[in-house]
Amino acid sequence: MIRFLRGILFNIAFYGSTLALLTICIPLWFAPRSWQRRVPPVWLTVVYWTEKYILGLDYEVIGHENLPPPPYIAAVKHQSAWETMKLYTLFGNPAIVLKKELMDLPLWGRYAKAMDMVPIDRSKGKEATQFMVESAKQILIDKRPLVVFPQGTRVAIGTKRPYRYGVIKLYEALDIPLVPVALNAGAFWPRNAFWKRGGKITVEILPPIPPGRDGKEVFEELQQIIESRSDALAEKAKRELDV
Repeated sequence: MIRFLRGILFNIAFYGSTLALLTICIPLWFAPRSWQRRVPPVWLTVVYWTEKYILGLDYEVIGHENLPPPPYIAAVKHQSAWETMKLYTLFGNPAIVLKKELMDLPLWGRYAKAMDMVPIDRSKGKEATQFMVESAKQILIDKRPLVVFPQGTRVAIGTKRPYRYGVIKLYEALDIPLVPVALNAGAFWPRNAFWKRGGKITVEILPPIPPGRDGKEVFEELQQIIESRSDALAEKAKRELDV
């Protein structure tokens, strides 16, 4: 019963505070981008507070020492909306490869544009991949991390979905380290689920794959590493939730 009530209160606080903050900040649409960029970190702080103190959901990061100096590519397992809200905290002002449609969302899309992300139109196939690569080259100049969800969409725990080769196109074109990242967020914040659960999410940053290796070999290795570690973390979460 307590978990149910915390879930209700969290949803009220999460959606209510998000709408309130983004509405209050509408005047910043007419301000310089440097001002607009201050909104997402404030929002993320509010989200973390509601997660931790209302829902009872926290997280831990294992292997943070494996992150090389930017620029690098972080290939992140994608299970839920939770990790999309932690990328800024985990990687520090990253450029995120995301669906072009997200840039057009009311209120939020304005700030996504201000953060200089890498939007792609997935309906354009190879043309979209080429655009992604060319857009991502700017991170070499800015020395920002580039975050990619190599499966291209959220994948529920226990479901298998093939990886897309676009991450390797980036790896080959940019010639920078590729960092696999596993997690178990989907056990607590399920894909497309209204109800979330308290506990502790684990994010595991694995040793980087150095640039210059054969792309096909790296593609297979990347999938094996991320999937095996994410499966292990999912089992860890299951044991915690069963207690």
